[in-house]
Amino acid sequence: MFLSAQIVEIARVSLFLLIAIPIMLSQGVWMSLLSLALFPIIILFAISFFRKARKLFQQVDEAEGRLTTVL
Repeated sequence: MFLSAQIVEIARVSLFLLIAIPIMLSQGVWMSLLSLALFPIIILFAISFFRKARKLFQQVDEAEGRLTTVL
């Protein structure tokens, strides 16, 4: 369930970038390139966050399974 939601989100963000980047470049090349230079850093933080979140979601699912079994 977590991965399916993330795949939709990745597609949405990709489409947004395909539309936003040309608009940004038409407004000002220097500022666009400066803001796009931060993109790899944001990607690294996102990957790190989602790896941690995946582990936490798995722990929650397992705990919920144990709770359901007891109940």
